[in-house]
Amino acid sequence: MSENKHCSSCQATQTVKFHSLGADKWKEIVSRGLEKPTWKEGTILCNKCYMDLVENPLRRGNKRVKGIDQAENAGNEAGTSNEMIELSEAIRLLAKFFYEREYVKKEDTIYTFEELQELLVKDEPNLKYFLEQLYLAARPSTRTEQTMDRMKRIMVFICYLLASLNNTKVNSFKFDIAYYLDSAGITKEGLNTMANLGVTTTSQTVGLRKRKISGAHEKYVDNALFQQSSNVLVLNVDDYHNIHVPQQPNTIVTSRATHMATILMNPCLIPAISCNGIVNPRFIDSHLIMKHLDERFIVNLGVSYHD
Repeated sequence: MSENKHCSSCQATQTVKFHSLGADKWKEIVSRGLEKPTWKEGTILCNKCYMDLVENPLRRGNKRVKGIDQAENAGNEAGTSNEMIELSEAIRLLAKFFYEREYVKKEDTIYTFEELQELLVKDEPNLKYFLEQLYLAARPSTRTEQTMDRMKRIMVFICYLLASLNNTKVNSFKFDIAYYLDSAGITKEGLNTMANLGVTTTSQTVGLRKRKISGAHEKYVDNALFQQSSNVLVLNVDDYHNIHVPQQPNTIVTSRATHMATILMNPCLIPAISCNGIVNPRFIDSHLIMKHLDERFIVNLGVSYHD
């Protein structure tokens, strides 16, 4: 029976199973916008084309039908105050929200679309329709969940980018991108090029923020040492960054530090051994310490990491 059939999509004839687009299935295909120009009701497809072009897209769409229906009907639920607003007004409200969050409330950058949508709608209800239209623009009914997760991150960046059009001081998201690229080793010229495109902040801004972070870290360390002055361990580890890889420092390679000392500080919460205990009446044996320093510790210092 299958010898007389052929797939309308790939023209295959040598296959075990064919599917016919019946009345009910055809209506579902048309309602989701999956039909092809050469298809019609009763069109025959091979099993592979049917799964790739019909069944799998329909299943992905069914997973989001509830959320999509809510987004499409938002105008009826929102009321007159939440209906369509001008794009310029939406951008102004975005800039106002992000500026207050960054400079007044001193809160962190938002990275997820769900959190952004919740906070924006709570603070600026008129932006509900704008966010729903932005979500629908990503075609959620035809994309996988993994792709939509990536699209949502892009939507968050778009909101920050639009806000920066109205207020250039809204740059927390741009700075986070610039700071990451700087830590990954991008050159100043490359970072400034990205800044000219409006994607990141300039290298000068990153350098200024790094100096502020360094100063704050110094105060934090001083305060921590003061609080733990009686039981803190301070370790100076030479070439700690290079300790697990067999690399020999030299004066030719410039892509990594040839010599760097790392200082580690950890509080010791274990109580000290009593100096008058019966287990160790002498407590400190200076001759024994000197012996081990000469015969064990000093000798081991001369051994390379990789010997």
